[in-house]
Parts: sequence; structure tokens; C-alpha cells
Amino acid sequence: MHLQKIDIQGFKSFANKTSMEFNRGIAAIVGPNGSGKSNVADAIRWVMGEQSLKILRGKKSEDVIFSGSDKKARLGMAEVTLHINNEDGAMPIDYPEVAITRRVYRNGEAEYLLNKQRARLQDIILLLAKSNFGQRSYSVIGQGMIDSILTSSPQERKDFFDEAAGVRQFQIKREQAEQKLERTKDNLRQADLLMQEIEPRLRSLTRQVRRLERRETIESELRTIQKEYYSNLWKEISDELSKVQNEQSTANQKHQQAAASLKKVQQELETLEKEISREETFRQLQKEYNRILDQKNSLLQDQAVHKARWEIEAIQAGEVNRVWLEKRIETLNRLANEIVEDLKPLQASLIETQKTLDAKKSEQAKIVSQFEEIEKRLLLAKERLESKKSIGMPEIQGRLTEIQNSYIEFIARLDRATTPEDVSKLKRAAREIQTNLNNYIKELGRSAPGATPEEVLILQSELTNFLKSKDSLVNEINELTVKLRTLQEKGGLLQNQQNEVEGELNHLKKEIDQIDQQSKLPAQARESYEKDSVEMDQRLHALDQELKVARVKITEFNQEEQKKKDHLFNLQKRFRDEQNSLNAVTQTLNELRVKQVRLETRLDDLDREMKEETPEPIQQEIKADFAKLIGQSSNSLLLDKIHQLKHQLELTGGIDENVTGEYSQTNERYTFLKTQSDDLNKAIISLEQAITDLDETIKRQFDESFQKISKEFTKYFKMLFRGGNAKLILQKTDILAEEESDDNSEDEETEEKEEASEPEPKKVIGKVVSGIEIQATPPGKRLSNVNVLSGGEKALTSIALICAIIAHNPSPFVVLDEVDAALDESNSIKFSSILDELSHKTQFITITHNRATMSKANILYGVTMQSDGVSKLLSVKMEEAEEVIKRHGNR
Repeated sequence: MHLQKIDIQGFKSFANKTSMEFNRGIAAIVGPNGSGKSNVADAIRWVMGEQSLKILRGKKSEDVIFSGSDKKARLGMAEVTLHINNEDGAMPIDYPEVAITRRVYRNGEAEYLLNKQRARLQDIILLLAKSNFGQRSYSVIGQGMIDSILTSSPQERKDFFDEAAGVRQFQIKREQAEQKLERTKDNLRQADLLMQEIEPRLRSLTRQVRRLERRETIESELRTIQKEYYSNLWKEISDELSKVQNEQSTANQKHQQAAASLKKVQQELETLEKEISREETFRQLQKEYNRILDQKNSLLQDQAVHKARWEIEAIQAGEVNRVWLEKRIETLNRLANEIVEDLKPLQASLIETQKTLDAKKSEQAKIVSQFEEIEKRLLLAKERLESKKSIGMPEIQGRLTEIQNSYIEFIARLDRATTPEDVSKLKRAAREIQTNLNNYIKELGRSAPGATPEEVLILQSELTNFLKSKDSLVNEINELTVKLRTLQEKGGLLQNQQNEVEGELNHLKKEIDQIDQQSKLPAQARESYEKDSVEMDQRLHALDQELKVARVKITEFNQEEQKKKDHLFNLQKRFRDEQNSLNAVTQTLNELRVKQVRLETRLDDLDREMKEETPEPIQQEIKADFAKLIGQSSNSLLLDKIHQLKHQLELTGGIDENVTGEYSQTNERYTFLKTQSDDLNKAIISLEQAITDLDETIKRQFDESFQKISKEFTKYFKMLFRGGNAKLILQKTDILAEEESDDNSEDEETEEKEEASEPEPKKVIGKVVSGIEIQATPPGKRLSNVNVLSGGEKALTSIALICAIIAHNPSPFVVLDEVDAALDESNSIKFSSILDELSHKTQFITITHNRATMSKANILYGVTMQSDGVSKLLSVKMEEAEEVIKRHGNR
């Protein structure tokens, strides 16, 4: 790290912006007296935070701003910027180049910039201290400072050596910690005073809040019990009311239904009453029937007359047999018609019976197939029983064979059964098979406990059910068979009778045909008679059909009238029943309405009581969620508990509700102060520990550095004086223990002080460095006090001390303002040699008139004062100048 460049604008005589670039070697600034060379050193000291105007050779802050001249007006601002190369990271900041700027205006405003960002002076000073240079350190040694080092008091020298020992940064931190500690103690005292003021009020508020909390606890318990109590009551009444409302809704529906039914019946009755009487219709039907009947009787009379005439003619013609034959034919035709009418229902019944018999036989076939299935299952059971080795009963096989043979024989007999006697025999055979199976199961249970007879039991049950079904089915088949045979026999008889009648008719017709062939009656008369007979028969048949239709209409009319009468009677009965039902429903509905009004009144009374006893939110909660709030306790117990809690509230008394807010604020304030007080105590302990640690660090580093500086001082003193001796001596003073004081025992201490005649000595707890003495003895002399040295000896001694400090703790750069002014030529050469030697450790910027010092410089800046009072800068790089001289000579 080194000083790379400095920019000056408006500072003292540097009115124009001036830049000076430096390298790591030695840079010399030369010029005549009064040209403004020392202003460069003042600018560097000023930008590093120097606040003493005396050191800056001014009286007011605006004195550092160019004040103007006859030819140039004054400026309103002064600005200086140091550009420090920090590529090695020696300065604790993350920038490879650090620009520190200080700017001041004539109105008094000032600002510090760090890399063009505003910064605080304290931050700048601490950063420079950590970087091992500053405005008050040996980084800038101005005019007169050489003598002041020796002539100053030991205490003043110590401040200089603090910078030299590199403990300045720790001292700054210690000063900050002490200031912070003092402020923390002040804050702690204020917090304690506020806490003492708040604490009595807080205790009073705490007692009131506890009473209020107890009251709130009681009120909370009361509200909980009230919610349960009123929820129970509300639920009971609401449930009853809901039940009544449901019953009322059901009753309303029933009332509406009954009214609708009654109205419907009434409308039907009115409809029947409004219908026209049907007696006229009946008379018309009867009249029509009588008319047809009269026509038939008249036609029969005509037919009888016609036949009588024909018979008379036949008898007169000697054909008496013909007349008898025709009457017999008429009788037989009537008989044949009756037989036909009897055969029609007989044939229908015969067909129906045959269908039923076929269905029963099909069912019988299914039962036979089920028997076959049972047979297979019995065989399987037999095989499983025979396969059991643990039974040990050989006779079981024989028994099963007997049962199987009996079953096969039973099946065969079942197929041959046709009569009731066969069925009774089959029943006895089935019972025998059942008995054998039961005996077999018992023997199997006794002799073979390892076997499972469940299958045999199931088969036995199925066989029993089958026998029952078979008996019933056989009986039905026999009955149907007998019925079918009876119908067939009856049909056969009728058919035989019909055949006999038809045979006799045919025979009679043949006889009539023979009589007709031998008849003496004219053929024309006979044909006319037959034709008229046929016409009369046809007319009689038509009239019979009309009579049949008329009889059907009268029958239907009578049936319809009977139905209407029955319907009317039913409607009248229904009307009475519906009226009674409507009256009963109406009475029930009125009772439910009265009950609903009573329950609603109870609910309103409960709501009014809740409004008087509970706040609005609880009322809403009870009404909204009463089903969730109900409990198991009885209402009487809850009511007793409510009375007890109200009595406790009366004993507690009333408390201002605002006390909670005041307590919360006071407690929050007290807690905050308490927390702050605890934090401040911790901060005090932490700061005291930090100060102790800093003191130890400062002492350790100062002692180490002091010994090394003292050694280097002796070395450079002997180098400059070519002998002699010099050393640095520490001055230490005792640290006395502070007396502890107790505010609560001031009176006792006063009395003790009055009684004590002599004060007790204070305890020494340590020593502290209070100053530094310099002893210097040039060769050939016995002087030790530096005040008796000559001016040249003092200058050499000061230079030796500065060189010792630089050798031990080199600053990044050192500005020497005419330090070598009091040296003669030989000592100047020694001084320049020492600078050349130390230039490898630090960067030197020297303001000098000495040629020996100039000869060691790598860069030479010349400062001149122009006529307008502004300093102007000229620069020469010595290496480039030597190259030019080598090339062109001394021309």
C-alpha cells in the first residue's frame, strides 16, 4: 500500500486543480520560500481529518480555501483527494484503490467521501488508524515538529508514541467504548429512575388486574354455564316447537287431503244427483223387448195356423203318418239343438282338463329327475362312507345296498302307480326307506364317529319333502284323470245321443221323402208350404236373435243401474267418513296451533331473559349452535350454579374495565424498561470487558513496540552521531482503587467520616504509563537531558527517533516537511542515506531545500508562486532526466 496520487483544488495557494503522482520510492518537493510547498503537507494532513487550525496554520475553517489575490478571485470551496494503492489489501477495505476526499465550503458545510461515497470523519480516522497512519501520527512531520518532539512533555510524547506503536486504532476503539459506556450508564440511570417511578403504580394495577381476572374467570364460567343452561332450554323448546310444527305440517297435509277427498266425493254426489232419470230408457228397452216378443208370438201363431192348415190338408189327403213324422222331426231337431248346446261347454272343460293334466305330468317328470339326482348323491355318500378306513364296519356296505335296492324298487313302483291304492302303498314303502335311513344314521354315529352323516340327513330331508310333493301331485293327477274320463264318458254319451237323433232324423226324412213320392197332394202346394215354412223359420230365428240382444241390453242396464246404486251408497258412506275425518283433523290442527303459540311464547320469554342475562354475542352463539353447547347436567343444577356465581360476582365488586388497558400499557412500559435495563447491564459488562481487553492489547503491543523502538533509536542515534548513547525511558504512575459507595448507607458513612480522624490510604491496584523520557548523550559529552542539547543535536536526535519509529512500524507513506533544514551538509548526507535505506520499507515525500535529499529522490516536483498568488507545479522524473543527460550530455 502506498500513496499513488493527490488531487488538490482550492486549498490555500493551490487554486487550480493540481495532481501529484508518486511511486514507491522517494519524492522530493522543492521550491523557493513562500511558493506553497508546505501547503502540500497541510493538504495531506487536512484530508486525513486534521481538525486543529493551529497545526494547519489558520484561524478559521475557511482559511484553508483560496482567499484570492489582486488578479484572481477567491474560491468558495476547497477539496483534497488522496488516492491510495491498496492492491496488497493492507487497508481493511475491499477496494484495490481507495480515494479519500475532504471538501469544505465557505458557508461552513463540509463533507468526507470514501471512493465518492459520503462517510463519517470517525470512520475515516478509524480506517486510517487500522492502516497505521493518520493526521496526528508520524506520517506527516511538519515544520517545527522535530523540535517539539524533544521539547514536549513526557505526557505529550506518549501520544506520539501511541501512533508509533500502532495502538492508535485500539485507543480509538477504547475511547469509543468509554463514550458508549458512559452513555449506557446514563441510559441505565434514566431507565432505573423510570422503573422506580412506574413500579408502585404497576403493583397497584397488578392487584386490580388480578381481581379483574378473577372476576373475568367467574364471568367466563358463568357465561359457559349460562350457555349450557340456556342452550338446554332453547333446545328443549325448539325441539318441542319443531315437533309441533312437523305435526302441524302433517296435520295440514291431512286436512288438505281430507278436504280434497270430501270435495271430490261431494262433486261425485252432485254429479249423480244432476244426472237425468234412466226410467225412460228402461221403459224403451222393455217396450222394444215386448214388441219383438209380440212379433214372435204373432209369427208363431201364424206358423201354427199354417201348419194346422197343412196338416188338415194332409189328413184329408190320407197322409196322417206324414203329420206325425213332421212333429217327431221337429221334436228331434229341438233335442239335437239342446245336445249341441250341452256339448260346447263340455268340450271346453275337456280341453282345459287335458292341459292341466299334461302340466302335472310334466311336473311329475321333473320330480322323477330329482329322484335320480338324489340317487346319485346317495351313491356318492355310500362311496365316501365305504372309503373311510376308520369305521371298521363291513355290514354298512350291505345296509347301503339294501337301501339302494329299496329305492330302485320304489322308483319303479312310482312309475307304475296309477290308482290311489298304489299311492298308499308307495307311502308305506317311503316310510320304510326313511326308517332304514334313520337306523343307518344312528348306527353310523355309534360305530364310525369319524364319519360325517350330514349328507345322509340332508338326503333324508329331501326324500321326505319329495314324498310329500309326490303324494299331492299323484292325488291331483288321479283327480284330473277321473275328471277327464268322466267328461269323456259324458261327451261320448251326448255324442251317441246326437248320433241316434241324427240317425232317426235321417230315417224320418227318408220316410217323409217316400211319403212325398206317393203323396196325392199337389207338388206345387207342398213346395209353397215348405217355402213358407222356411221363411217363417228364418223370421223366427231373426226374432230370437233380436230378443236375445234386447234381453242382453236389459240385463246390462239393470247391472249398470245396480252398480250406480251401489256406487251412490258407497259415496254417501265415504262422504260421512271423510267428513268425520276432516272434523278430527281440524280439531287436532287447532290443538297443535294452540300448543305452538304456547311454545313460541315460552321461546320469546326465554329470549327476553337471555337478553337481560347475557351479552349479544352469546345470544347469537346459543341461537346458532345450541346443539353443540348442550351438556349432560340437569337444568336445576345449572341454575343453582348460576346463582352461586352471581353471588361471587357481587362479592368481588365492580372494577373499571379500562384498568386492563392501563395495566397492559404500564406493564409493557415496565417490561420494556426492564429489558432495556438488563440489556444495558449486559452492555456495560460487555463494554467493560472490551475496555479491559483493549487495555491489555494496548499495553502488550505498546511494551513490545517501545522496546524495539528504543533499540532502533539507539542504533540510528549512534549512526548519526557516530557514537554516543541514547535511550527511551517509560514513566509510570500508580492506579488507585475507587471507593464503593452505597446510596442506602449515606448517613452511616457520614457519621463514620466524622468519627475518623485520619483518612485511610487508597489501595494501589496497578501502574499505568503516563509519559516517556528521552535520554541522549552525544559522543564526548555526559549530557542526558535533551533540553541542553544544541539545535543541531536536537534535530539529529529527533531524526534518529523518527527513523527508529519508521524502521519498527513503517507507515505506508511519510511526509517530511523541511525536517533536514537544520542539518549541515555532512549530516544531510547521513540523513539522505538513512532515507534511502528506509525507502524500501515506506514511501517518503520530502519537502526540502537540501541537495543531498534531492539526489535520493526518484520524482522531483518544483513549486513556484505565480503573479496571481497561485502555486504552480512542475515535475521531473529523475530516471528520465538521467537518460536525457546520458544521451545529450550537459548541454
